[in-house]
Amino acid sequence: MIRSYTDHAANERTFLAWVRTGLSAIALGFVVQKGSLLVLAIADTSSPVLAGHAREYLGNYGGPVLVGMGIALILGASVRFARTALRIDDENAHTADIVRLASAQLRRRRQEDVTIENASTAANLASSLRQTTRLGTVGQKKLALVGSTNLP
Repeated sequence: MIRSYTDHAANERTFLAWVRTGLSAIALGFVVQKGSLLVLAIADTSSPVLAGHAREYLGNYGGPVLVGMGIALILGASVRFARTALRIDDENAHTADIVRLASAQLRRRRQEDVTIENASTAANLASSLRQTTRLGTVGQKKLALVGSTNLP
């Protein structure tokens, strides 16, 4: 039996999913390159001037971009598949530098959020204190601030 079979099978499934996505992008690129009949029909009914330009722009730019993206996806998936397969078979522990970097960024963001939250809480407290002191007296009763030591 293959050692770490489930890990290798998961790696292969992921690779095949990326290959399918790349092939779909390539196929869509060929369709766009040849000129989609639906796009041309819509452009022709909306504006005859636009119809001539639609085929030119879609064919010249959209198709090759999609084909290139599909090829890049397949090549990237192949590299990732091979690298992951080697790491699964390797007995050494590998560092997860990207995970450490992401967690450090999240920690820093949380600290900034807490600082902003504390500042906004302090601003809200100061605003409510100003509103309370503006009220002054209501009828015959004098209002006291919460936590104040000067109670009547």
